[in-house]
Amino acid sequence: MKTRFLLPYLPDQDWLKGVVRAAQPVLDLQSHFVKQTPRNRAYIVGPNGVQALVVPIQGRNKRQAFEDVKIAYQENWVRQHVNAIRSAYGSAPYFEYLFPALEAVLESKPEYLKDLNKALLLGMLKALKLKIDFSESQSFELGTDEKDHRSEFLERNLQAESYPQVFQEKFGFVAGLSGIDRMMNDLAGIRQDVS
Repeated sequence: MKTRFLLPYLPDQDWLKGVVRAAQPVLDLQSHFVKQTPRNRAYIVGPNGVQALVVPIQGRNKRQAFEDVKIAYQENWVRQHVNAIRSAYGSAPYFEYLFPALEAVLESKPEYLKDLNKALLLGMLKALKLKIDFSESQSFELGTDEKDHRSEFLERNLQAESYPQVFQEKFGFVAGLSGIDRMMNDLAGIRQDVS
């Protein structure tokens, strides 16, 4: 059975688990873009605590399909995200291994949010040594052979299992972060958990 998922920006580990475990994951590109969802925001923890990384978008059309959402580059958010990730994870065990590919995707400045999110997802899956054959939705409506998991991962899971984090001594364990947090700190652990 096919399972439809939203395509988030730097997805969290629960989303990754859901997609990996789905028999036939489908990335939803046709549903309306809703602001303040994981499609254009992710959370990391840095030296000043939890930080939201938000990808600015062009226009404010409330009926715009996700596949048509263009990224706004008027402000230098790419540099801000790259610097925030470097500051948060520069001393993490897997930073040197993972960061160059992540930085390259961000600096490639794709026009559409779906392309940025997909490129980041593919990079994360490659680092996790996972190959997933997902398809992309062709219509807004679910097919009769599809399960709907689009709303399942809209809220941050603040009950995640603990793993080592760079700023754990300062803030305690922080749940509900992007999957890159666990990847930078505990790549072997997340590989095991999501596969």
